[in-house]
Formats: sequence, structure tokens, C-alpha cells
Amino acid sequence: MDVREAVWQQAESDLTIRTTDGRIEGFIWEHAQRICVSSAAIAELLGMQPSSADRDVLAAAALYQDAAWVVQFVEGSICRADILAKPLSMVQREISADKSADALRDIFAAKRLESVGRIIREAGGRKTTNMTAQVVADATSLDSIGPLALFQMIHKQLEDGRAIRSILETWDRQQEYHFWPARIKESLRSEPVRRIARQRLEALSTFMNALRIHTHAEDLTEAAAQSRSKPVPFD
Repeated sequence: MDVREAVWQQAESDLTIRTTDGRIEGFIWEHAQRICVSSAAIAELLGMQPSSADRDVLAAAALYQDAAWVVQFVEGSICRADILAKPLSMVQREISADKSADALRDIFAAKRLESVGRIIREAGGRKTTNMTAQVVADATSLDSIGPLALFQMIHKQLEDGRAIRSILETWDRQQEYHFWPARIKESLRSEPVRRIARQRLEALSTFMNALRIHTHAEDLTEAAAQSRSKPVPFD
């Protein structure tokens, strides 16, 4: 088993929640996988050419930055609705870094293990000069823009006991205050990644417009109005 496969296997075990009733919840693990894949793609997009060992470190940091969510949920300091609801705090990044050091100590040498922890910590800071941390930060920010943002939006609304229309109201407020363009500009460091983010935002906008139409049955109402000119007698 190579290093990356070993990291992936260990991370899947550590980032999957197993409930007391035997259920397996993999949404944190799924999120971590996306960040890992996106981080590798962004590094390539930006022309970075890391060695195989550096790619292993990047993958480990991208996966394990989410470890704090699992640690805190299992110990009961956060509830399910809190998970992925907001960016990781610096305290949480410390928890994630500590978890990675413990989980990966038999996979990485000490120096590379320190690099993993440093990337996890610095990915939360706007002023970091660590290119690998910047890549993980951009991958994380990009994941919350576009259609993928809808999952978290729905998750939060359902936990709060709200309905679909509240999602549309949230979207309308975001549009009114130009929330997403500002988010793209402020949270992403490179223009190539911002272009991808704008494409994702356009895809989300298309979906939200369709959701509005379907929620208010506008398509059905329009079809019914058109049928009035061609009345069909009831038998």
C-alpha cells in the first residue's frame, strides 16, 4: 500500500461518524474527499509541480482539516447542525492538526507530519505565504460556492424547522447585497479559481430560478392560463 492510499484509508476511518444505533454518516468524509480532489486540481491549475511526497502531504492536510468536526461531535461539544455550518475556527484547526499528528504518525516521518499540521493551521489565515495552505484554503472556499452550497443551506433550514421558501428568501437577500460576488473576491486568492467559482455561481443561479418557479407552481399556472383559450368540456 502506498502512502496516499494509506492516508486515504485512515482518513475514511477517522472522518466517518458511527452513531450509537449503528448508522454510518459519511457527509464529513464526503466533504473532505472533495477538498482533497479540488486541492490537487487547483495546484495543477496554478502550475504548481509538487513532488510525489509533497502531493501526499497536500492530500493529508486537505483531508484532515475536517477532523475537528468529528472530534467535537463525538465528544458532544457541537450538534449535527453545527457541522460544516461555518468556517473552521483556529481552535478547531488546532484540533484537526493534533488529530492528523496522532492518526498519521505511522505513515509519515516527523518532518512531513509537521508539514501536514502547519498546512491545516495556516489554511485558515488570509496572510499565510504557504502556497500549499493557500491551495487548501481556496479548495475549501470554492466548495461552499455554487450548487454545493445548496446542500448546507438546505441542511441548516431543515434543522431550524424552515421550509423551501425560506431558502429562496435567503437567496434573495444574498442577491440584494451582492453576497456571492463579494465572497468570491474576498475568499479566493487566484483569478483562475475565481473563474471556476463564477461558473459555479451561475449554475446555482439557474437552479434557484427553477426552484422558485416550481415552488410557486409558476410553470403549471402558466400552462393552465394558456389552456383557457382551448377549453375542454368535462364528460
